[in-house]
Amino acid sequence: MVDFAPAPIAAFAERYPDFPVEHLICADFFELSLEQYQFDWVLEQTFFCAINPSRRDEYVQQMAALLKPNGKLIGLLFDKDFGREEPPFGGTKAEYQQRFEQHFDIEIMEPSYNSHPARQGSELFIKMRVKA
Repeated sequence: MVDFAPAPIAAFAERYPDFPVEHLICADFFELSLEQYQFDWVLEQTFFCAINPSRRDEYVQQMAALLKPNGKLIGLLFDKDFGREEPPFGGTKAEYQQRFEQHFDIEIMEPSYNSHPARQGSELFIKMRVKA
């Protein structure tokens, strides 16, 4: 688990005391050292939508670099324009395809069938494999 803020990491550690402490990382995602961290897969939920859209290409590049060969990015992205200047920031399937296709093979990018009722119809389930 990677989070910029210590409180979510502490709460997670308390809820899941058997989770390996060395896998709880309090750091800025954009500053994670590629020499120190390489992941088999990443579960994305609510991070992409929280970062400023001007940093989305940087997110894609960093994510591709942090994943091991054949590593996977799996999760949910909003498929909705919120029309606002603060998080959560939305987006569209077409935008995501354009942003991710250079660094990832998009295996699945389709409407999520089991979203929380408040988000039903506004999320895409994604499963992508980093390109070799």
